[in-house]
Amino acid sequence: MKRLLWLLVLGVTLAGCRVDAEIDLYLSDIRALAQGDKASLTARALLEVYIPDAKKCDEYTAQIVPILEHYFETVDPRGCEDNAINDSLLVDAYLPMVASDEQLTDLVLPHNGFIGLAVVDRPNDQRIDVWIVFIQEKMNLLSKEIEGRFGQDIEFNIGKIFLRNDEEVTAKVFIFSSFADGRPFPTEGQISLRRRNSIEITLSDVALAYVLETGPLSILAISRSTD
Repeated sequence: MKRLLWLLVLGVTLAGCRVDAEIDLYLSDIRALAQGDKASLTARALLEVYIPDAKKCDEYTAQIVPILEHYFETVDPRGCEDNAINDSLLVDAYLPMVASDEQLTDLVLPHNGFIGLAVVDRPNDQRIDVWIVFIQEKMNLLSKEIEGRFGQDIEFNIGKIFLRNDEEVTAKVFIFSSFADGRPFPTEGQISLRRRNSIEITLSDVALAYVLETGPLSILAISRSTD
C-alpha cells in the first residue's frame, strides 16, 4: 500500500553486502488487515545498492536488478547517484504485508519474499499484533546469488520502525523488547499515541538477533478498540 514505506539500504561493496531496513507503518493499514478488509497489502521500498562506480550505472543495473526481481513483486530502477563515500544504484521495490492467524500457520510471503510483516488479530486479548517475518531460507538464496555474482556475503539489519497514527482518536500501543522514542522497554510497555503523531521504534539487539536467526517476532500491538 502506498502509505506503508520501507526504506532499505542494500550495500554491495568490496567489504561485503549490507541491508538496512526502515519501516513506515500506519495504524489504519494494520487495522484494515486485521478486520479482513484486505488479505494482503504491498509496501513500496526504496533500495539503495552501493556500487563501485556510478559511471557504470547501466552495467550494474543489468547485473543487480535481475537478482532483486527474484525476491520482490516489482523492481523499478531509478538511476545512480555519485556520492562522496559510496556510489549507489536506487531501486523502487515492493514488499508484502499479510494477515495471518495467531500461530502464523502456513505463512508464506508472496513473490518469494524473504522479509515482510504479518498482522494477527487477537480478539480474546482485544489487540492486534504486528510480527516481523524473516525467512532465512529465502535470504540464503539471495545470499548465494549475490555471492555467486559479486563474491560477497550479505549482512541484514532492521533499523527504525515509524508507527504513525492516521486515525481520528488516540491509540493504545504495546511495545515489546524495543526502544520507543529512545525510551527502553525490556519486556512490554504501553504508549498512548495521539492522532497525527508517531513513535520511533528500534528493536533491541536481542529482539533483532531473534528475528534474523530464529523466526518471526511480535514487535508491537495496537488495541482493537478505537474508543
